[in-house]
Formats: sequence, structure tokens, C-alpha cells
Amino acid sequence: TNQTSEIGDVTIERTVCLVLLGKTEAACKLLGLSSEETSNSEMATFVRENSPSGDVVEGVCALVDQWIQQVAFPLFRDSARVAPISLEQWFSNPKVTGFVDRYALSPAFAKIEGAGSAAKRALTKG
Repeated sequence: TNQTSEIGDVTIERTVCLVLLGKTEAACKLLGLSSEETSNSEMATFVRENSPSGDVVEGVCALVDQWIQQVAFPLFRDSARVAPISLEQWFSNPKVTGFVDRYALSPAFAKIEGAGSAAKRALTKG
């Protein structure tokens, strides 16, 4: 049995988390958009179509913004009374940028990220 299908495809959720942590290169790689890979997935097509400058990070951010606004945000109570936050607003918050900077420098977070990658490799081999 395929363990990935039992868990469900959480590629978009993982992509959102990576972008919110400032890891846009990792998000692009997860979607199969790195320079050495090409992906024909629906998400990759959306990203390419929303990257007018040719930089896929632009399209990944559009994908994340859309997912937050259409999927995640409506799940929160009282969300009808508040406008969803954009990535631009998210990263303009000094507390967020401070956390992202500390995250990038922290060896503990690097270990956690490495463990997550190892778990993914184990699942895809299984």
C-alpha cells in the first residue's frame, strides 16, 4: 500500500508553510519547479501562469495567497468580518521577519527540517 496516499497529498499545505517561513526555494522544489525539474501538475501550471516576470517565486506566492484566502482563512471563526491577510502584509510585520531571520540561522530548526525531509524520503520509498 502507498503510504503517501493513506496520508493524503498535503503538497499545497507544505508549500504554504515553507513560503510563510521564507523558504521560497524549498517551496519551488517541492512543487517540482526547480531549474533541473519540470512539473506538469495543476499547481505547477498555475504557478507558471501567474509568473509574468518568469520568476516562479512570483507564481508560488500567488498560489499561497489564493490558498490562504479561499481555503484556510474561511475556516476561522468570524473570518467574514475581517479581510484575509496577504503575503505582503505578512512579511511587512517586523515580528514575522524577525522570526524568519532567526529561523534561517537556527541549527535546531535545520535539524527539524532535515528530519522532515528524511521522513518524506522514507514515505516515497515505501
